[in-house]
Amino acid sequence: KRKATAGESGPTAKKAKVEEQKTPQAKGELKKQILKPPPQPQQEEQKPQQQKQAPAAAKAAGSPKAGQPLSASKPPSQKDAAAAQSKLLAEAQAKAKAAKAKAQPQDTGAAAGGVKQLKGGLAYEVLKPGSGPMAQAGKTVQVRYDGRLAKNGKRFDKGVIKFKLGRGEVIEGWDKGVNGMLRGEKRRLKIPAAMGYGRRGAPPDIPPNSDLVFEVELLGC
Repeated sequence: KRKATAGESGPTAKKAKVEEQKTPQAKGELKKQILKPPPQPQQEEQKPQQQKQAPAAAKAAGSPKAGQPLSASKPPSQKDAAAAQSKLLAEAQAKAKAAKAKAQPQDTGAAAGGVKQLKGGLAYEVLKPGSGPMAQAGKTVQVRYDGRLAKNGKRFDKGVIKFKLGRGEVIEGWDKGVNGMLRGEKRRLKIPAAMGYGRRGAPPDIPPNSDLVFEVELLGC
C-alpha cells in the first residue's frame, strides 16, 4: 500500500490514515476475544461449590452446638405423657389404699352372717351383732364362751372369763378374734392350732395340733 506523503491531502490521504488506525485495533479485538474465557464453564464450576456448601450448611444447622441440650428441640410424645400420667395415678392409688388399710381398725362389729378370714388362718362368723362399746387392745373384757374341737365337735370347756385384751393372758386366737367386738355381739371363732395350743395341746381334753371352735359373747368391756 502507498503511504501518504507529508502534505498529501484529499481522499487518498484520509483513506490511508483510516486503514492505519483500523488494523491494530482489529488485532487487539481479536486478542481480547481469544483470551476472554467463555461464561458457561465458569457457571458450571460455581455449581459444584454451591452443592458442596449446601450439605455442609444443612449439617451445621442440624447439629446441636456445644452446650445446647439435645432434647430441647424434641418435646415428649403424647404416648409418653399418657404413660407417665398413668404411672403417677397408679402410685397415688396404691399409697391411698395402703394408708386406708393402715388406718382401718382390725375388725368392727359386723352384721350377722358370713365368714371373715383374718391373718394366720383365723376366721370368725358373727352370729349376733352388738351395739355397745367396742373391745380393743388394753381394755378389760368379760366373755362368755363355749369351746369345742373342730375335728369332731367335742366340747372341752365352757364358762365366763374376764381378761385384759391383747396382753397374752389368753390364747392368740382369742386376743385377735375378740378384738373389735361390740358389747352384746356373739361370734363363732375358728382357731388354727398355731393360734391355739399348738403342738403341745392341753391334755387330756385338747390333743396336740388341734384346731378349735369357740362361740364367744362379749358381755362387757
